[in-house]
Amino acid sequence: MSLWWCAGMLGIVLGALLLTLLQTRELREQRDARLEVMLQSLRERVELDLTLGEGFSTAARAQAMLESLLAAHPTLLAAELFDPGEITVFSTDRGAIGDAVPAQWRDEALRAAPTRARWVVRGKDADTIGLPVLGPFGEVAGNLCVTVSPMPAPAWERAAIWTGLTLLAFTVLSALAGRWLLGTLSGQRDSQPLQAALERLNNAEIRHERAYAELTQSAETT
Repeated sequence: MSLWWCAGMLGIVLGALLLTLLQTRELREQRDARLEVMLQSLRERVELDLTLGEGFSTAARAQAMLESLLAAHPTLLAAELFDPGEITVFSTDRGAIGDAVPAQWRDEALRAAPTRARWVVRGKDADTIGLPVLGPFGEVAGNLCVTVSPMPAPAWERAAIWTGLTLLAFTVLSALAGRWLLGTLSGQRDSQPLQAALERLNNAEIRHERAYAELTQSAETT
């Protein structure tokens, strides 16, 4: 019974942790989708400027658009536009202009280029979501991206994880204690028949010694 109970508890704990992870992933996907909608709106305006013949270096509105986006959404840490050479052309972080983008951004942007799809780079301190910008002939002319803080784990998620770990530890300890107790009781039951047999053998030896002594004494008397 105890083993089945431990198995059931372990299943409940693992199920709760899996559900928590899935819900967190779903929340993150919803956030990324909202950011993608913002980027698509900005991309359309940048692509319009490119269609009119204004390259990145002369698109005066690009920097203002990035700064307006950042001001409208306080959750964003930065927004920038980099060219096919992976060099930042416009950024809300003025110090980053002219610098090469991180290698992970470059790799993900290149991977997403054939499908023109959203690309995402997860980091310990920040997440970056980007979209390719298309030129007048449908070529990838650069990338727009925004950087946001990683989604903090909700309070209920942290509580669920700690509860799950506590239940898991309790389950393991209960299983170990149960096995130890069963082993102890089994050892006691196994030793009881042996002790009884030894006592009977000892009593038989004592009776034999007494009978032998009585026979010896009787023989000496006669």
